[in-house]
Amino acid sequence: MLHALEKRGEQILDLEGLANHKGSLLGSPQVGKQPSQKQFETRLWNALQSHDPQKKVWTEAESNRIGNVHCPPVLWKKLSQSKLIELKLSIAERCVLLREDYPHFCENPATLTELLNVLVRLRGQDQVSQWQEQIANSDWEAFLQSILVDHYDLSYRKPSDQKSIYSAPLAELTVESASLYSYDKSAEDLVNLNI
Repeated sequence: MLHALEKRGEQILDLEGLANHKGSLLGSPQVGKQPSQKQFETRLWNALQSHDPQKKVWTEAESNRIGNVHCPPVLWKKLSQSKLIELKLSIAERCVLLREDYPHFCENPATLTELLNVLVRLRGQDQVSQWQEQIANSDWEAFLQSILVDHYDLSYRKPSDQKSIYSAPLAELTVESASLYSYDKSAEDLVNLNI
């Protein structure tokens, strides 16, 4: 979505791109490695220097940690004070997106199976074993739906939750699909929101 906004001439701050990490257990870079904290902060500085401070900057509501790097405290505080718009995408379309973003796991399922062992303490052996069995059987749709509903959706604090730094969203926008056309349409809708 950020890059669809950027195509429309909007200012973006792609924290995951700058950190070379997708921000989750499965988000390690496939090309290159993560920058050091200092390199990440230098990338942030350079990105922000190109922005007009009088105009809005679009970014994703990230956690403080993106892989092995952390948002600097000043940026983290600014994110907590920012206006929030919640984007909604159906589970089926989120599965499409995961398959596009993480094709290497379908190509090398043993890596994914091993990574999931980290979640035993959080989700229990039965759940992790079920995921690993789904992967072994190439039942990708069942695995993706379950990892979204039974792990990721439970892991992210809702905005305005007592432990979240983010306030309640000022608006919600349903994104029709994970297609570029839908992202472009939704980016237009976001820009036209009167917030």
